[in-house]
Amino acid sequence: MAGDLEMKLKEDLNVNHLLFGTNGTVALQLAIKAVGLVDEIITTTFTYVATTSSMVWEECEPVYVDIDKHS
Repeated sequence: MAGDLEMKLKEDLNVNHLLFGTNGTVALQLAIKAVGLVDEIITTTFTYVATTSSMVWEECEPVYVDIDKHS
């Protein structure tokens, strides 16, 4: 059952669904599942290891792209 804080946030944000995760990695994994991502996910190497880990753990392949301030 949802905790008091979750219930209060659901009410304040006027949303039907809200879920707390234990950390950012779990949150990323839940997001990957929620939007149904499979196969490849584009990301940057300029990120925390949890970004790539969450993709690999959800059996997706990270595809790294460069960052260019002009594009």
